[in-house]
Amino acid sequence: LFRSRLGLAPETSLPNRWPHNASMERDIREEKEACRCIHYQSGLPYSFHTWSYPAACMSLTLHKPALHDATKTQWEAISGVEFTGPNLAFGQLLHFRDKRPEKLTLAPNLSPGLFLGFRVESGFRYRGILKVLDYTAYRNDGAVKVLDVPQEEAFTNTDEPPIFPAAKVRDAALRGD
Repeated sequence: LFRSRLGLAPETSLPNRWPHNASMERDIREEKEACRCIHYQSGLPYSFHTWSYPAACMSLTLHKPALHDATKTQWEAISGVEFTGPNLAFGQLLHFRDKRPEKLTLAPNLSPGLFLGFRVESGFRYRGILKVLDYTAYRNDGAVKVLDVPQEEAFTNTDEPPIFPAAKVRDAALRGD
């Protein structure tokens, strides 16, 4: 009853058999298309699809109207509260306060990172934690270090369009620069 009130009760169907669930297939196609777009925009390699797919689904949840109430987003309909996180794009450059113990004493307090998504806990609770790729480790060593960063310790320039460093590197390589 609760799921159907929110418009979440899917009509089931057998795979590869008639009748198909057109609305469910359309939703999955929309998720895949959103994932392709944000993944290409980020410039990150295909192996990051495990991060781009959840980010695309989260973006759709935050921006699409709910089925039962067009004045609310899907997030608001499911969680009951407005989303309080920043509006960031997958793969966007940000700087975060680096408090890791292995950080050198005289190194800058801020490190560059790429936004990979939000940490959402069970019950659709967002507690202000961002998933951030350590861009220095990725650029220098190819290491994939994903950090949990409180949103108060992540900084980006909201007055300018987002910067996608991995996409700039990809585009420069394609141009032959």
